[in-house]
Amino acid sequence: MSPVNSDLQPLSTNYNKTEKKLLDSLGEVYSIHQFAIKYGSTAEKSPEFTTFKRANITRWGAVSLVIHLLEGYMKKYNVPHAVVDGGKILILAEDELTRPDEKDLFACILNQAQVHEFLVDPEKKFKGQNGEHLAAIAL
Repeated sequence: MSPVNSDLQPLSTNYNKTEKKLLDSLGEVYSIHQFAIKYGSTAEKSPEFTTFKRANITRWGAVSLVIHLLEGYMKKYNVPHAVVDGGKILILAEDELTRPDEKDLFACILNQAQVHEFLVDPEKKFKGQNGEHLAAIAL
C-alpha cells in the first residue's frame, strides 16, 4: 500500500503546480486592474500596473495613449492621487480614432469624489500645471 501512495503523491504535487499556473494566468486576464496616478504620473513600478501592462501588451500602444491623456488631465489639476479602473481604460483604447475628452477620462477614475474636489474647487483647481494660465482664462 505504501508504494501506491508514493506514486500518487508526485502526481498530486504536479497537479497543484499546474493548477496554480493556470489560476495565476487566468487571474491576470480576469482580474480587476486598478492602479494609481500620483500628481500626474502613473505608478509604473507597482505590481498592479505591471500586471495590467502584461495582460494588455498586445494593444499597449492605444492603452498607453489613454493613460498618457489621463496623466495630463490629473497633472493639469494637480490631483495628488487618483485610482484608475484599467477596464475602463481598455474600453476607451478600443476606439483608436476618437480622442477621449475629459468627461471620458474622468469616468476611468474610481475615487471620483476626491478627484472632483480638485477639478471644481478654485483654490485647488488652479494649482496644477499651467494653473495661472487656466485662472486667467477663467477670469
